[in-house]
Amino acid sequence: MIRKVLIVCGILSSLLYVAMNVFVPMLWEGYRSASQTVSELSAIGAPTRPLWSAALSITAGVDAINTD
Repeated sequence: MIRKVLIVCGILSSLLYVAMNVFVPMLWEGYRSASQTVSELSAIGAPTRPLWSAALSITAGVDAINTD
């Protein structure tokens, strides 16, 4: 049972991270995925910083459950 939960957590954290990389940049007008790094989405002063930080915290939490 615990193994299934851990597998689901691993899959969910990966899917959430991919979704973050697809949808969060859409909220920053002028951001170009091809020419800018992902870390710019969480840079100080970036309009997407609050959302990116919150979503990344959730992803890290789900992934931390998976590593226990």
